[in-house]
Amino acid sequence: PGDVVLIPAPYYAAFDNDARTFADCRVVPVICQDPTKGPSVHDLENAKVEAEEAGLNVRFLLLTNPHNPLGVVYSPQVVKDAIGWARSHSMDTVMDEIYGCSVFGQKEEFKSILELYNNDLGNDLHLVWGFSKDFGASGFRMGVLYTQNEVLMAAIGNLIAFAWVPLPMQRIMADLLNDKHWVDSFLQHSCQRLKKSYTICTKVLDEMNVPYVKATSAMFLYLDLSDIIKTEQEEAIMSQIFFKRARMVLTPGTTQHDSQPGKFRICYAYVSPEVLKIGMERFRKVVTTIREKGGLRFSIQDDHHWEGVIV
Repeated sequence: PGDVVLIPAPYYAAFDNDARTFADCRVVPVICQDPTKGPSVHDLENAKVEAEEAGLNVRFLLLTNPHNPLGVVYSPQVVKDAIGWARSHSMDTVMDEIYGCSVFGQKEEFKSILELYNNDLGNDLHLVWGFSKDFGASGFRMGVLYTQNEVLMAAIGNLIAFAWVPLPMQRIMADLLNDKHWVDSFLQHSCQRLKKSYTICTKVLDEMNVPYVKATSAMFLYLDLSDIIKTEQEEAIMSQIFFKRARMVLTPGTTQHDSQPGKFRICYAYVSPEVLKIGMERFRKVVTTIREKGGLRFSIQDDHHWEGVIV
């Protein structure tokens, strides 16, 4: 108790529960001057100082690259600066690269820490990855920890006995990865489909003048409805409206520790492009209705305001 991990905000909402449940730690969000570029040394230092002034013990830094929920790729310099800062304070860094093979932006080049550091991670830099995102194999429950810290490997070796991956599944995935032609073809096709679905969403948002983060990776689109959403309570109401009136699940930004209400995350890879188009038209109807009414001045229960919104 009292140990914390620093994570640049906004971040994947489940990290809070994961840190608490598995490590008895709490998360301190790092408020970034520009979240799309990633944390600066100044941002990290401010978060550390505030945590320590609150009597907390900052133990390590967690970075997700490519990013969830922003869908951006941190530049190599931002990554190295953050890791260098952590090392200057004798802190470990965990790099979550679970979307590393899902980069679809033409001008974006993701670089793994294995490449940035020539596979020389030392004892304080650790990589995590899994098959669930890049390969769409979340049901396999197979993840990877890559570390050169022998003490950590010994500790994980003791714990892993309670979570062995069955040998038949190991064989399946080993055969899959050994087919390099298939892997390259699959990942290329996957990125093309991600780009197509992303474009379906951005086309509607552009037509509606809804701001959003220009994503180049992963499967998320982070949009801004702060023109009609002013408070955290209104954001929660809006989330319920999307769910009850349009049958859409959008993750509110404040649940991902965004400091400004009105942001939402769309995950566009779960459904087919045809279904996604229907969803985005429902999104258009919901937002247009609220804009025409001047904001959330009416109740979610008032059916006459929502006539024609649900297809």
